[in-house]
Amino acid sequence: MAPLKIYQTIFNEFIKKVKLPVTYILFLVICFMMYYPEHSFSSVDSNTSTLKLINLLFAIFSIVYGNLWITLGTMITAEIAIYLLFRFDFFNREIFQNKSYTGDGLIEEWNAVSAKNRIGNIISKICLQYYVYYLLLYGLKNNFYSLRDKVLSDYIIQFLFLINIVYFMYLIIKILFIIRIPSSQSYSSTYAFESEYLIINKNSDSSVLLCKSKFTNLYVLVDKEVKVHTPDNGPINQSSTYKIIDSSNNLSDIVYHFDCKK
Repeated sequence: MAPLKIYQTIFNEFIKKVKLPVTYILFLVICFMMYYPEHSFSSVDSNTSTLKLINLLFAIFSIVYGNLWITLGTMITAEIAIYLLFRFDFFNREIFQNKSYTGDGLIEEWNAVSAKNRIGNIISKICLQYYVYYLLLYGLKNNFYSLRDKVLSDYIIQFLFLINIVYFMYLIIKILFIIRIPSSQSYSSTYAFESEYLIINKNSDSSVLLCKSKFTNLYVLVDKEVKVHTPDNGPINQSSTYKIIDSSNNLSDIVYHFDCKK
C-alpha cells in the first residue's frame, strides 16, 4: 500500500502543477499512440474480466457515437423546447410551482433552466470528455493502428477529434497566460442579477443589494457604488461598480452575513 500511496501523491502533485485536466493528459497520450502506434501497448488479452468490461463500455459508447447526429439532434431539440416553454411561462403553472421539503434542510422544486443547462452540459461532455474515453476504449479493444484509421476515415469522429485539439490548445493557452491572485474582494462592472433585487441599505452614492438569480437559487449580497461624471461640455453621465460581498444558495446565510456586518 505504501508504494501505491507514494505514486498517488506524485500523480496528484503532477496534476496540480501541470493544471491540465486528467482527461486531456490522456488525450495527449492517445494522440501519441495513434501517430506512433509502434510505441503503444497491445490490446488487452482476451478472456479476462477487464476485456469484458471494456467490451461493455465500448458497446455503450458505440451506440452514442455511431448515432451521434441523432443523439445530439434529439438533445438540442429538447434543450430548445425547454427554453421556449420557459419563455412562454409554461413552467409557471401551478403543477410546477409545488415545492417539497426533503427533511435534510433542502427543498425540491421544478427548474426548467436547470434542465436546459444539464442537457447542454451532457452535449458538451459527449463532444469533449466522453469522446476521449471513446477513443481510449476503441484503441484498447482493437489497437491504435485501427483507431488512427477510424479517425482518418470517419468524418464525424474526425470532426470531434479536431474540436478536441482546438479545446486542448485553448487549455494550454489558458494555463500559460491566466493567473489567479488571491483577493478578498470581487468586482464587476455589470451585474446579471440586478433585474431581481431588494435594496437592503442605501445612501447618496452607494447601496447594498440582495440579488437573486433569475435562473438558479443563488443569492448574492452586492455593494453598489454610483459614480457621477460631470464633463465641462455635455450631459452628466453616471456609472455603477459592484462589489460582491457574499453569495450562497441559502438565503439565511446571506442574512446572517449582513447582520454580522451591522
